[in-house]
Amino acid sequence: MIRAMRATALAWLLLVSSCAATPPLQVRAWYWLGTLDKLSVTEAPEPERYTLQFHDGRAAVRADCNRGTSAATLEGDRVSFGPMAMTRAFCPPPSRGDEYARQLQSAARFSVHGDVLRLELKDGGAMFFAADAKARIAHYRCRDEKMQSVVYAGEAAQVWFDGAHYALARERTASGARYADGSVTFDTKGVVGSLRKGDAFLAQNCQLPSR
Repeated sequence: MIRAMRATALAWLLLVSSCAATPPLQVRAWYWLGTLDKLSVTEAPEPERYTLQFHDGRAAVRADCNRGTSAATLEGDRVSFGPMAMTRAFCPPPSRGDEYARQLQSAARFSVHGDVLRLELKDGGAMFFAADAKARIAHYRCRDEKMQSVVYAGEAAQVWFDGAHYALARERTASGARYADGSVTFDTKGVVGSLRKGDAFLAQNCQLPSR
């Protein structure tokens, strides 16, 4: 009886250890929401048509009507993709397939925040993914041309601004929408968003670019 209990406990510990050792970005498919670089903002027209999945040192990619694979190296928070073998079907506008595949080749680092994946690019830009194709991204333009990137997934908002990241949960508010963590608060009303820590604004009256 005791031997059986020890065997069960050992099996459980091995299972937990195995799961803990699995990098979080390898356990799901990721849907591309968009990319922010120094010159422009790109949004995926249909995130479910732009996917990324890691498995056993390989990356499987869907880029609109094309699919491909490549070697994928993960070391700490670093990521790199090898040459990508991709089908070459013509995807009608407004396809972003070629642009998406090209941006992946420039990935340098990754970070996972809940159900959101962020790939930092070599030129300083960033690609944003979510585990839910219904998640959405918004880029608010602030003073001094700084950009505030926000991924809305379920009842959470992942916010990046001025080199910092904030994981916030939705709260009730009389108007607009509010996300907070007890210290930092992000409020939106229409196309305007403001980020503050305590009573001090980190970014005020940032606006979504007109489409």
